[in-house]
Formats: sequence, C-alpha cells, structure tokens
Amino acid sequence: GRRSWTLDPSRSALGPSLLLVWLLDGTAARLRAPNALLPVCVLLAIAAVPVIHKRNSQWQDPLLLWADSVEKAPHNARGWQNLGVARMQAGDREGAREALLRARALGPDWAYTHMNLAVLEMQEGNNAQALAAADEAVRVAPKLGLAYYYRGQALEKIGRTQDAAAAFRMALAAHPGLQQAEAALAAFVGPPGEPTLEALMDEGLT
Repeated sequence: GRRSWTLDPSRSALGPSLLLVWLLDGTAARLRAPNALLPVCVLLAIAAVPVIHKRNSQWQDPLLLWADSVEKAPHNARGWQNLGVARMQAGDREGAREALLRARALGPDWAYTHMNLAVLEMQEGNNAQALAAADEAVRVAPKLGLAYYYRGQALEKIGRTQDAAAAFRMALAAHPGLQQAEAALAAFVGPPGEPTLEALMDEGLT
C-alpha cells in the first residue's frame, strides 16, 4: 500500500541547525576570531525565542499542530487524518469530514482513515454509511482487529446484533486481548452461566 508519513519539524530542522553551526565555526576560524562563535550563538538563540514560543503553543494544541502540518505538507494523508480526528474531538464534524475525506483521497489504502470516517458517520446517525466505511477498513486491512471492531459497532447500530458479535469475535481473533472488542462482546455474552437478554427473548419467542 501507499506509505504515508508525518512531518516532524524537530527532525527537519536538525540538518540546517548543524549546517549553521558549521558555517559559523568556519567563519570564525577564517576571521581568526575563535571567541566570536559563542556570542553569535547567544544572539541567535535570543532571536529564536519568539519562534520557539510560537511552535510550542502549536504543539500543545492538536488542532493547531495538525493544521500547521497539512499547511506545510498538503499531500500528507496522515496529517489530514490526524487533523480530522482533532476536529472531531473538538466537535467540528463538518471540518472533520472535510479533513478525513481529503485523507482518504490521498491515502485510500490506510485503514485508520476509514475507521475514523465510520466513527464520524455513527456520531451523525448515518449508520449505513458507517458500515460501508468500516467494510472498506476491513478490506484494506484484513488482519487489523480494530477494523473488525468498528464494523461490529456499525452492525450493532443498525440492529444486526448477531453479525456484530461475529465481527467482535473476528476482532479478537485478529488481535487477541483487544479491550474494546472484549467489552463489546461481553455485553452480548454476559457473565458465565447467565443468559443474555437476547437469549431470553429467543427462548420466549420459542
């Protein structure tokens, strides 16, 4: 599948920083002023304080961080996906949909974008669309337990409880110990020896 990557400003600045130090050191040597390097570095550090303060404020806010990331790397599918999640968590569903759809267009084979679209659709009550998104997540990542878990969530929303339970079991088969799937399946199975509500209803109908 297509590989997506996340821009890391701290790593991208490492090379230029080393180059700058090398140039300053070389310049000081040519000017025969070895003691000039320290005050120049101090002045540069002071000048960088506002920039560092701005970057720190961005890194502390996921919305600012990922908005800045996609502005600098607009073809980064993972950046758009993370921006969509941040917007969804902030309650901006329209903005989340825009970002997630952009992420899906850039990285159609990345399951996490489809799973987050499924979550968004369920939040808005579009359960059929949520199931379609979860199905796509399973298609592109058939060994990913979380994909089956979200498919089970969508199936449960539309009332297909038996299919939902089967999806949760498949999630556990792909990812043993997946807590979300265990909790969801326990709601169907119930404690050992105790019949589930669904079993009691079936017995009553029989």
